[in-house]
Amino acid sequence: MIRIQIHFDRPAFHGLRDDGSVDWPPSPARLCGALMQGAFGCDESTRETALSAIERICAAPHPVLTTPEAIELNIPPTYTDRTALPEKERLTSGSLSKVMGMSHFGMDSLNRVAKPQNAVALAGTLVTVDIDVQLSKDEHRALGSAANNIGYFGRSHDPASFEVIDPVLSVNDSHQVTWFPTEHPRGLSRGWNDRTMLRYTINHERTFSTDPDVRDLPLIPAHGFTTSLHYRTVRQNTEDRMAVFPLRRSVHQSHGRSIVHRVNEVIGRDRRAVLLTSSGSPHARGQIVGVGITSTEGEPVRHSMAAELVEVIGDIERIHPQGKRVHAPRAADARYWCRPSRRWRSTTPLRAFPDLRVLELDLKQQCLSELGVAPTAIDASPEPVIASDQRWRVDQYTDGLGQWWAILDFEEPVRGPLALGASRFDGFGAFQPYDFSESA
Repeated sequence: MIRIQIHFDRPAFHGLRDDGSVDWPPSPARLCGALMQGAFGCDESTRETALSAIERICAAPHPVLTTPEAIELNIPPTYTDRTALPEKERLTSGSLSKVMGMSHFGMDSLNRVAKPQNAVALAGTLVTVDIDVQLSKDEHRALGSAANNIGYFGRSHDPASFEVIDPVLSVNDSHQVTWFPTEHPRGLSRGWNDRTMLRYTINHERTFSTDPDVRDLPLIPAHGFTTSLHYRTVRQNTEDRMAVFPLRRSVHQSHGRSIVHRVNEVIGRDRRAVLLTSSGSPHARGQIVGVGITSTEGEPVRHSMAAELVEVIGDIERIHPQGKRVHAPRAADARYWCRPSRRWRSTTPLRAFPDLRVLELDLKQQCLSELGVAPTAIDASPEPVIASDQRWRVDQYTDGLGQWWAILDFEEPVRGPLALGASRFDGFGAFQPYDFSESA
């Protein structure tokens, strides 16, 4: 395993795909091209060793990326003139009309062509790339020399420095995102394959050739020389004690137990799956927008487990394609579920004995056991109260327990994530902060 750290001088990234969209997170093929350009700048001996290391990297699984949070800037394209003045032609009024469009006078022109200029603003300047590959000491050293020759990453707008290091265990802060790759025929990110290096080698020779006929050749397109990927996000940090796996499309709560069952097959009993639902206001519909993974020991989710969970999330989206597309909802943020609050409200049904007095006693005992403090007030109802309350089918249970929806008040703020009641390892009894000034 090796780790490549990319330190941007400024918190922004301007690298674009062929369609003009921002290539975020940066695709593995882009990293391969940058490393090869750095290798071409080394002496002959170091170059060969570095290229050998890159060849081994391109044969390895696609990397796991850790990046800052990003916001697309939606920069409009600039316009340039398609033609130029032919060499050795005298500039006259007649020749001028052939080569200069009316765009210079603020009028439409067939010569005008748009040049994409989009970018993303970042919440930090460090991108980490973890690659599961074993390199010799010489290859590691040569790859580091190649990385030192890289001056920017993305476009020339993005000066950056590269560093090749041995990976160390690190936990993301709340403004970082981990990305896991899955191959997909319609994926927007370009992964590497055994032909990726050939493409960059040919294009490098074309760019720096002294033969004008070679320089006039078109660039080799990426098709066939790269692999189509989807990168899925995972958010986790020590403070929030929850790793979040967002869904691209929302899923109705009636499928919650089957989703948790699939996730439990991966995480085991040492962790708990929390269904993240859009339940933060009286008008929310309670749709599932992600899955949170918590640990009783506060241990972060390892890359191997996260990769399996990413596959499960992809399967869930394929099984339930009818949901609405989700665009970074607040409910898919661990901070939304883990922040301290005096008031908590259940977002999935709470399974408990069908008697209010027994329910109150059980909840107080659970809170004392798990939080060290009991609620000062409990407001519970055996019937759904607002639109986001969804009754689940419980045909598989024969214990006679009922479904409740509850609001808990504490004297002092308590920190989440919070799940109570029976069957909470099956997705029941999830709670979220319910301070109207902050959550509504």
